[in-house]
Amino acid sequence: MRFVLTFAHTIGELGSILMIGRNIPEVIKVASLAIYSDIEALDYKTAHIYSLILLAISISIIILVNLINAKTKDLHFRFIVLLINTFIKPV
Repeated sequence: MRFVLTFAHTIGELGSILMIGRNIPEVIKVASLAIYSDIEALDYKTAHIYSLILLAISISIIILVNLINAKTKDLHFRFIVLLINTFIKPV
């Protein structure tokens, strides 16, 4: 189910970029439109390179966010344990 919702969201986002964003030649080139344009021009090699770059960036961001969350959870856990030990004295 999540895959279907993700796919629908992605298609909708590409559609809105196509309608609103548009490329301004030699000025602005949105990554998803660059891939779309390369596929339309049958330049699959460049489209694959753009896609792999976007994939690498996405995976890097996900890993970074997970590392930050793991450290934050560990810090929160330590803070809670410190509070409990401070205010609730073991008998």
